[in-house]
Amino acid sequence: MSVTAQPARPAPDHHAQFIELLSASLAQNAFIKLVLAKYVGEEAELQRLIIKPVVVKEQPCLSFVYRYKTRDITKNFPLADGVAAIAELLPTSFKNAHLLALTDEAQLEYSKKNKSSLFKSKPQQLREAPSAEHNREKNRFLDLSRPFLADLGVTDAKQALIPSMSRKWKQINKFIEVFSHALTSSPLQLDRPVRVADFGSGKGYLTFAIHDYLRNTLKAEGEVTGVELREDMVTLCNSAAARLEHPGLVFKCGDVRSVAPSELDVMIALHACDIATDYAIHTGIRSGASIIMCSPCCHKQIRLQIQSPVLLKPML
Repeated sequence: MSVTAQPARPAPDHHAQFIELLSASLAQNAFIKLVLAKYVGEEAELQRLIIKPVVVKEQPCLSFVYRYKTRDITKNFPLADGVAAIAELLPTSFKNAHLLALTDEAQLEYSKKNKSSLFKSKPQQLREAPSAEHNREKNRFLDLSRPFLADLGVTDAKQALIPSMSRKWKQINKFIEVFSHALTSSPLQLDRPVRVADFGSGKGYLTFAIHDYLRNTLKAEGEVTGVELREDMVTLCNSAAARLEHPGLVFKCGDVRSVAPSELDVMIALHACDIATDYAIHTGIRSGASIIMCSPCCHKQIRLQIQSPVLLKPML
């Protein structure tokens, strides 16, 4: 008795199925987010690619956020171009893709030998479509929901901006924006603690902000010291740091001459008056700081080039 061999079934095209799921979610306005991970390309510091829906000039687009070790780069594409780009990136640049939609979830994975696997599931709870509005507020470096903003009186109990603090809120964000750009061009690595000293920290708006940005946004270990002459401000800020559980944040009473860490990565002195500016610059250089952010009280702009990258610029 002879047995007729059955023809082998062709391997499923998981790549095509995944792109079809992506296209369907876009067509049904159900697309929430796509994350491409396990990067295998040539850019050493690129970690992942996050893709979300946006509307630019009344046209639906896909926002590609390229997440590097210390910075993000955003590019917007029309829907068709974005889908085509995603198809090309898998699996040549990324070995993992995680699709979130309102009613479905899918994950495409590739092994070291490029063998694909596709997993599909239903969400455990009801999801809401994200807003696709493309506006300036989304470019903020800090979120209004951060607890320290309410504690310092920038937001109210409902995490809404207090109108009288709108100028301070803009200053805080501008400070973090400048710091972020300086950090990107500096030699600092975020796999080790980043040591920061803020001289003349006052009520601690910027000190809390840079600590929160390092710890919460960049997921780095920030060791931040605020230095202030007024004891009541030091007590107030230390109490807030303890109450809000900000590990690695401490405030000390003194000035740039009396409280001078031997080693620093970032030196901040935005309210240094008269010769205190000179002391601050000297402290930053002597302590080996890679970033110096300094603004003299006369608001004259100073630029200085030394061996390590330095940013000396009036801020507020």
